[in-house]
Amino acid sequence: MLIIAKQGADLHSSIMAQRIVEQYLQDNDLDEHIKMIRKLYRKQRGLMVEMLERYCPPEVSFTKPEGECFFGSPCRRVYRR
Repeated sequence: MLIIAKQGADLHSSIMAQRIVEQYLQDNDLDEHIKMIRKLYRKQRGLMVEMLERYCPPEVSFTKPEGECFFGSPCRRVYRR
């Protein structure tokens, strides 16, 4: 019974959360907020690329994201001590 209740809670947002989001969207310009967040993520992405290129050994490869925040890096081998 507890599992079913937990699944229901995981699948549905609360009415309170929905009201908060509704009020936020009424009071704020969502498009401007998204522009601001994208600018911030773009800056963080640039810094992350710079640091990976500067501090990682040549054996480490990674994909430079086209979007604002997701990196990929293949795991070639597992190192054990």
